[in-house]
Amino acid sequence: MASKKLTLFDGEIDIQFDVDKSIIYPNEEVFLEWNVKNAHQIEIEPLQDKLDFSGKKSFLLKEDTKFTLVAKKQWESAKEKYFYSGAESKRNRV
Repeated sequence: MASKKLTLFDGEIDIQFDVDKSIIYPNEEVFLEWNVKNAHQIEIEPLQDKLDFSGKKSFLLKEDTKFTLVAKKQWESAKEKYFYSGAESKRNRV
């Protein structure tokens, strides 16, 4: 009987990480939405929650906040960040 190679998560990690507003005012609610493919684990820092590979979550921002979505598979990882400082949102893909 011939053996077959089992390959999981072929291809690069694919991250879609979005926020519903580009300008956030203090004490305003913001929604983060994400969809990750080709990874076996994800987390959004500074959250402590276990997360599905896709989802949507709301937050009330009271201070400068950096959200970093980290997706991992085997020896590879990818990150995408949102940083909120005052009323401005900045996005950074690492």
